[in-house]
Amino acid sequence: MRCALCGEAAELRKSHIIPEFIFGPLYDEDLHRFHVLSSEVRNRYRQKGLREKLLCDACEQRFSVHEAYVSRLMFSDGSLRPEPDGPTVVFRGVDYQALKLFQLSVLWRASVSQLDFFRHVSLGDAHEARLRALLLRNDPGEPWQYGCMMLVVFHEGLVVRDLVDQPIRRRVQGLTCYRFIFGGLAWLYFVGSQRSSQGLETASLDPSGTLRLFRKDLPEINDIAQFASTLARQGKV
Repeated sequence: MRCALCGEAAELRKSHIIPEFIFGPLYDEDLHRFHVLSSEVRNRYRQKGLREKLLCDACEQRFSVHEAYVSRLMFSDGSLRPEPDGPTVVFRGVDYQALKLFQLSVLWRASVSQLDFFRHVSLGDAHEARLRALLLRNDPGEPWQYGCMMLVVFHEGLVVRDLVDQPIRRRVQGLTCYRFIFGGLAWLYFVGSQRSSQGLETASLDPSGTLRLFRKDLPEINDIAQFASTLARQGKV
């Protein structure tokens, strides 16, 4: 079998599409299972994350470097201090390359995955090839390329860390938007051949190392288009 990333013939690992560290807060204590939501089946139990034979060991290790950094960032090793700024929280000194490559790797894995859970993520051959080339070069690309807006998801005043929701696809201001929810965040990926007029793709992460996280309540999280339009009107992007 050939590795989906490097193309070399190799024994393939059972690769996580959404990285393993995300699932820690979801596992129950007795059976090491977690709840997962989809549009068809609610509260299903799964074990060992969402995995399939996809990558060779070397490519797994390539991704694990970025995953380790983002795990520390998301679950706070104390090196970055959040700065409240109205409806957002700002972090400075973020490793732009590591976080952006993590974002790209999740989007690419979801698109090439054969798992039914990711069936709504379909970038097409051209975008999959561009993403694969960026990942192989450890190149985060231009800030607007496959940009990802990040929202902290709240429910009844608490961050919703124990939820992985099935990705959905929407059209937002002429771009295709894929919405993932995991790790207490909604990840809104904007896919297009050029930057949008409103610059939604660059609203969260800046090459200078500034990361701006928006806040959103869980019941409102599906209305992506309205949220994006509101940001644009308010001059937030």
